Amino acid sequence: KYAENDLSTLRENGIPVHTELDITDPQSVQTIEKKFDLVIFQFPLIPAFATLEDFERNSASANASTNTLNRKLLRQFLIHSFRYLLDEAGPQICYITSKEVKPYREWNIETSINRGLDIPCLGSMPFEYSAFPGYRIRNVIRYSDVTDTESRTFVWATNPPENLTEKLK
Repeated sequence: KYAENDLSTLRENGIPVHTELDITDPQSVQTIEKKFDLVIFQFPLIPAFATLEDFERNSASANASTNTLNRKLLRQFLIHSFRYLLDEAGPQICYITSKEVKPYREWNIETSINRGLDIPCLGSMPFEYSAFPGYRIRNVIRYSDVTDTESRTFVWATNPPENLTEKLK
């Protein structure tokens, strides 16, 4: 389903592309030189569990629902991005884009994933699909009722440029 992506266009334009990383594993993330101004997570979602037993095994250790597990994934993305990927001398910006429909909007990512961290959520802006020519919207089968494509990009930053905060609502 996701095999036909546009990594070649990114590479052709000199954009660093890193694949086969596990954002939840510090050892995996530390393999990349800390030099980025911005890291992006578009439409995050934990992988589907093959069986009920797999879900129970993964959620029992965290005493968690799927929504909680998704928020945990996003929290680890924030922590590890700021700790290992973002250049301290740069603006240090994280974007997370998520659909604005159930179950995604129930994650409350703008307030729940940075709780207790010194990583402020500056706000959000509408995700503009038109800014990504050739982008194809894909729906996850396990949430087949999710067809609405209205989405928001949430922004966390510790040293943002002023023009960024002007765009956020």
